[in-house]
Amino acid sequence: MKTYHLNEIKIISKVCEEVAGLSVASSPARIRQLWETCVVPAPWFDPEKEAVVVFNLNTKLNVKSWQMVSVGTINQTCVTPREILRPAVATLAYGIIVAHNHPSGDTSPSPADLEMTRRVRDGARTLEIVCQDHVIIGRPDNNGNQQAYYSFREAGYL
Repeated sequence: MKTYHLNEIKIISKVCEEVAGLSVASSPARIRQLWETCVVPAPWFDPEKEAVVVFNLNTKLNVKSWQMVSVGTINQTCVTPREILRPAVATLAYGIIVAHNHPSGDTSPSPADLEMTRRVRDGARTLEIVCQDHVIIGRPDNNGNQQAYYSFREAGYL
């Protein structure tokens, strides 16, 4: 775990050794894998609560680190573009991928998800940070299908 100090703002950045350097930019399935490998085992993670994580990317769009930015309730979390973009600025990330889970398992974006994605996309552009994707992670289906996700990039929203 690395600690960065930026004008007295403390940011904790965790590198997941199994996937550090993994190119995830073009594959929501790989983002799903990253979620399962790094986020699910984290001691703070509760699959019954929404959590928002930011994966910081280098210039080759490979993962360099990740941060949890918000943990909420069973159907919502309170997060602003400021909290999502702050770790990227502090770690000098070239780009980001935002990911959050839907404890219900339904990966359909809510109106709040669409609005937040638009605001993060616009804020990232202003800061010259590439918002590569926003992925909603669902629960595996009854057949054990682990590919439950919704990609805003694949849907043409980013």
